[in-house]
Amino acid sequence: MSANNPFSHHSCDDYLALQAILMQDAFNREDTRKIRKHLLKIRDNKLVLPSLLLVEQKFKADLIPFMKEEFYQLKGYALSRVHQFNNALTYFEQAVLLNEGESSDFGSNTLAAIGNCHYYLGNYAQSIDFFLVALNEASKNKLRFDCLFNIASIYSKLDMFDKSIQYFDDALQLIPDNKPAQKAKVMCFKGVVCKKNKQYQKAEELFGESLSLAELHQADLVIADIFFEIADLHAELGDYESGLFNMDLSLEFRNQLRTTKDTAFAHFYKGKFNYKLQRYFEAIKDLETAISLLDQLELEVAYEDLYYLLGLSYKGIGDFESASKYYEKAIKQTRKTYSKENSKQFAKMENEFGLKKKDKAIKELSALKEELIEQNEALDEFVGKAAHDMKEPLRMIEKYMELINKDANTGSGSFDSDYFNIVNSSVHRMTRLIDDLLHFARCGVEGHNVKMVDLSHVFIYVQQNLRRVIDEKNAKLILPENPPKVKGNLTSMISLFQNLIGNAIKYNVNEQPEVKVDFKVLATGNLWIDVKDNGIGIPKDQYESIFDAFKRLHKHDEFEGTGLGLATCKKIVDSMGGKIYVTSVVGKGSTFHIQFLQT
Repeated sequence: MSANNPFSHHSCDDYLALQAILMQDAFNREDTRKIRKHLLKIRDNKLVLPSLLLVEQKFKADLIPFMKEEFYQLKGYALSRVHQFNNALTYFEQAVLLNEGESSDFGSNTLAAIGNCHYYLGNYAQSIDFFLVALNEASKNKLRFDCLFNIASIYSKLDMFDKSIQYFDDALQLIPDNKPAQKAKVMCFKGVVCKKNKQYQKAEELFGESLSLAELHQADLVIADIFFEIADLHAELGDYESGLFNMDLSLEFRNQLRTTKDTAFAHFYKGKFNYKLQRYFEAIKDLETAISLLDQLELEVAYEDLYYLLGLSYKGIGDFESASKYYEKAIKQTRKTYSKENSKQFAKMENEFGLKKKDKAIKELSALKEELIEQNEALDEFVGKAAHDMKEPLRMIEKYMELINKDANTGSGSFDSDYFNIVNSSVHRMTRLIDDLLHFARCGVEGHNVKMVDLSHVFIYVQQNLRRVIDEKNAKLILPENPPKVKGNLTSMISLFQNLIGNAIKYNVNEQPEVKVDFKVLATGNLWIDVKDNGIGIPKDQYESIFDAFKRLHKHDEFEGTGLGLATCKKIVDSMGGKIYVTSVVGKGSTFHIQFLQT
C-alpha cells in the first residue's frame, strides 16, 4: 500500500536520538512525541527491533504508563516494517482498546494501520472494513484520503473496476490545490484501472492529463510512473516501439531518483518489449540488469518470468546451452512459487466473493432503509388521517353534549332525543373506527403462520359473519364449487373476502344485490380470483385511490363505513406478494381482481 506508511526515511541519527531520550528517568508527552517521531523514521531493519527493545524496556519499568497506547501503536508500526503483520495486529488492537473513547485521530490512524496489516496478509475484505471505519472516524483529510486511496487500490487488485474508480474519484475530491503531484498520481492510478479493464482510450486520456499536471509541477517520481504505465499500455496494444520509447523516458527519471526496485522492473519490461521485437541481445542485456538489481534488494518477485524470457532470448541468438540453463531455473522457480500463487488466487477469489456479498448486503440494507423511510412517511400520513377521522365524531359528541348541558342548566328538562341519538351514533362510529384501525394494524403480519388455506372454509366463515346483512338486503351470493387452496393465513383470508363481499352488498342500490366469486389457475401455477358485483360502480379516476386508508367516495349519511376496508384488503394481498386492482362501470358494477402467487 502506498498510503499510511509511516516509514518513509531511515537514519542512524534517529536511533541515537531515541537512545538519548530513553536514557532519561522521567517523561512527558513532548518526549513521547519525539520518541514516536524518531522511531517512525528508523527504516533500517537492523535498527527497528533494537529500537523497539529500548522503548519496551522503559514501558516495562512503568515509567510512562499513561502512554501505553502510544507504545503499542509504535510497536505495531515497527513490526509491520519487518513484515511481522500478525504480531503487529496484536499490538494495534491493544492500542485501539486502550484508546477507546479518547483520541479519535489516534484511533482512526491505528484502525487504518490494522487495515494495512490485513492488506499485506491478503485479508482484503477485512482490510476494507477497517479502512471504512477509519474513514468514518478520521477528522483529517490526509487520513481520509489515505483510506479512500487504499480501498480503491484493493478493489483494483480484485478486478472490481467500478468500485475502484468510485473510491479513486472520492480520494481526488480530498486533495488540496497545493498538491498537484498527488492529484496526478491518483489520476495515473485511475488510468491503470481503466487499462486493466481494457478501456484503453480512457486510460490514455487519464495518463495524458496526469502527465501534463506532473510535468507542470516537476513531480519527477510521478512522471516516471506515468511513462512506465504509458509504455505498458502501448505494448499491450502491440506497439512495442512506442513502449520502449516511453520506458526509456521512465528510466531517465528512475536513474536520477535512484529507485532500485522500480528501475529493475523498468528493465524487465524493456527486455520483454525487445524480445517481442526480436532484438534478443538488447533483451538479454535488460533482463540480466533487472535480475542483478532485484538480487541486491533480496525481494520475492516472479523470477520465473525473467528466467523464462532470458531462456527464450538466448534461444533466439542460438545459445541453447544458456537457454537450457535459464529454462531449468524458470521451472525450479515455478515449482517453488506454484503453491503460493495457488493460495493467492484462492484468497483473491475468496476476498472478491466476500466483498461482492458485502456489497450486495449493503445494497439490500440501503433498499430496506428506503423502504422504511417510505413506510414511515406512509405511517405519518396514516396517523394524520386517523387523527382527523377520529376528531370528527369527537367534535359531534362535544357539540351535542354542550347542547344537552345547556338544556340541563336552564332547567327546562326537555332534552331533545335527537341529541342523544347523534351522540350515540358518534360513539358508535368512533368505536367502529378504533376497531377497524386495530384490525388494519394487525392484518397481514401473520407471516409466521402461513400455510395452504382452503377457500371453501373461508367462504363458510364469511357467509356466517355476513348472514345478517345478506338477509336484510336479500343479497345473492354465488360462490365457486370446489374452490382451490391459497397459500396464506386463515384469519387474513376471511378478512379479505369479508371486506370485498361486504362492500359489494353495501354499495348496491338494486333490489337484489348480486356478488359472484370466480377463480382461475394460471399456467404459471398462480391463482386469479375475481369478486364481481352489480353495485353502483367506481369512477375510473378513483381506481387506485380507493385502496388508500380513510378514502371514502361517499358521505356517512349515504353509506356507512370508516374507509379502511379496501386499504385492509390491499395490505393483506401485498403482504402475500400478490396484486389487487379494480375495474368498473359506473351504475353497473365493479370487479375486484386478485392474483395470488402460489410458488
